[in-house]
Amino acid sequence: MTEGPRVERDAYDVLAPDGTRIEVKSSAYVQAWYQQKPSLIKFSGLTGRTWDSGSGFSTERGFNADVYVFALQTARDQREYDPLDVEQWRFYVLPQHVLQDRGYRSIALSTLMSLTGGPAEFGGLAEAISEAR
Repeated sequence: MTEGPRVERDAYDVLAPDGTRIEVKSSAYVQAWYQQKPSLIKFSGLTGRTWDSGSGFSTERGFNADVYVFALQTARDQREYDPLDVEQWRFYVLPQHVLQDRGYRSIALSTLMSLTGGPAEFGGLAEAISEAR
């Protein structure tokens, strides 16, 4: 989608060729440390302050992307966990206005499921982002 590395302090993760700003949030049931049970899925940090080299961080937090992609790594056992296996990922895509209108600064998986109607798989991610613009 973009060429070259991401600018470290950009307010979003990906800039699509059409100018769509995309923020990606990820979560997983399995963590690197010992767990008695899988993690509850919640995505946070939906708003942020922007950075300007002349003035530093903005004073106000805001939604800084047009589209938000919530990436869920679905493995529930350390032995099956493979972050490079795209079959283990599900993607929930929402336009910024849905999050902003509801005032969300974080969002649970159950809420994402109800707002999106379900996940997109890796092969359908570009289409889901395009539809969310």
